[in-house]
Amino acid sequence: MLPPDLALGREMVSGVCPRLTKLDLSYNGLKFKGTKSIFDAFSRGCGTGITALDLRCNSIDARGIQGFRSAMETGALPKMVHIDLRMNTFGDDGGKLIAHMVLSGVLGNLETIRLDSCQMRDAGMSAVFKAFNAKSIGFLMPKLKLASFKNNHPSTALVKQWGIIPPHIMF
Repeated sequence: MLPPDLALGREMVSGVCPRLTKLDLSYNGLKFKGTKSIFDAFSRGCGTGITALDLRCNSIDARGIQGFRSAMETGALPKMVHIDLRMNTFGDDGGKLIAHMVLSGVLGNLETIRLDSCQMRDAGMSAVFKAFNAKSIGFLMPKLKLASFKNNHPSTALVKQWGIIPPHIMF
């Protein structure tokens, strides 16, 4: 018998939930192995109807965000408009990966993304702020209404550099 954190990915691949539109896995302690299992299932074509994915508080580190990036680059989750990654542990490296996903266009359908309390400091916060504030954001993410990075740890000097914050960014 597989541990619960790996079983969901296996079950998704077997086709048990073909009409799934919202997946709330918040507060499950999935960590790397659990999220890898799920993102691998998404890469294999599962969850194509998912519009909202909640992965809050699962100790997802930068390796987990890399798995998310890999899945999205295969065309996974084409209908996803909401993702919640709050209270994870991916820090600056994960923030940079998310910024790359934004600028490469793989998150183009998103309306909301929550990156609050993910242990990002200057490097990660700078990357996500620049990505979500890029001149091309209207083209890359035309439906974007909210990108939230609250309760991370940018320095005062970095925040002063940002100047005027666009209305879709909360920090």
